[in-house]
Amino acid sequence: MPTKTKTLDNMSKHLTAEEISARQEAEAAVMPTRAISKRPKYIRAKSREQKIWDKVLAGMAGYDILDLLDADTLGLYCSKLARWEAIEEQYTALRERIQEDGYQAADLKLLASLSSELQSLEAGILTYATKLGLTPDGRARLARKLAEQEPGADDDLFA
Repeated sequence: MPTKTKTLDNMSKHLTAEEISARQEAEAAVMPTRAISKRPKYIRAKSREQKIWDKVLAGMAGYDILDLLDADTLGLYCSKLARWEAIEEQYTALRERIQEDGYQAADLKLLASLSSELQSLEAGILTYATKLGLTPDGRARLARKLAEQEPGADDDLFA
């Protein structure tokens, strides 16, 4: 049975500068890029979700926080935020109409329902944002996690 392949960071063998350079080049050629390359299928083109997706990725350019495995989580975050924006627009329009024209009992029920939905979405949005490192607390948590990793530790999902 062949031995398991190790990346350069996980090797304990002493290598010459030439061997290290050759190994780095070889690893770079075969290692997959883990950056988010495309959005999930449920994020439709030219949608509100797509605009949020693009804004988040543009804002995080240059940071190695999100990778390919985070695409679905980011997609859910974008969906929730787009839904929150749509409901918030309805809520604001209803409040303005009530202020101008007065209210009916049905208007108050709808206003309460929209308010409840907004609060529920806000909690979920903040949870996703923290897990993705989009909040200051989330970034601090990720930074602590990276700092605690041993030098040369394997980025194995099952470790």
